[in-house]
Order: sequence, then C-alpha cells, then structure tokens
Amino acid sequence: MKKVTLRVAMATAISRIKIASVALLAISLVACSERTNSVEYYTEHTNERDRKLQECRSNPGELQHSPNCINAKRSQIQADFSSKNKGMPKGW
Repeated sequence: MKKVTLRVAMATAISRIKIASVALLAISLVACSERTNSVEYYTEHTNERDRKLQECRSNPGELQHSPNCINAKRSQIQADFSSKNKGMPKGW
C-alpha cells in the first residue's frame, strides 16, 4: 500500500514539475522576444541600425541569423551601394 501511495505522489510531483517547466519556458520566450523591424525601418532609423549591427557583431554566434540582424545588415548594404553615395561604399 505504501509503495502505491509513494508512486502516485512521485508521479504527481513530476507532473507538476513538467507543467512548471513548460510555463517558465513559455514566459521566458515571450519576455525575451523582440519586435522584428523591417529593412525599411532600419533604413529610416540609421542610429537604431548602427546599434543593432554593433549588437550583432558582438554576439554573432547567437544573433547573426536573427531577423533584426539580417534586416539591419541588408539596410546597411543598400545604404552602402545607394546611388546617393559617391565612389566606393564606406569601409571599402
């Protein structure tokens, strides 16, 4: 009888831990998600683009494939090769 009660108690505890873990994971994913900005946004907000590019360069292993890093980079490339530039793009 005691073994059955112990098994039920352990199963209940494990279920609660699983539920708590899933809830914690969901909360942390929602809290950490950032708004995705478009290429056009970064083209219009160059200071924001520069900050995002610096952040992406400082942690490329985790951020290089994030939508904001990709969009900021595309915006920078478009700006570098814009018809408004005279001569070679910056940094070349």
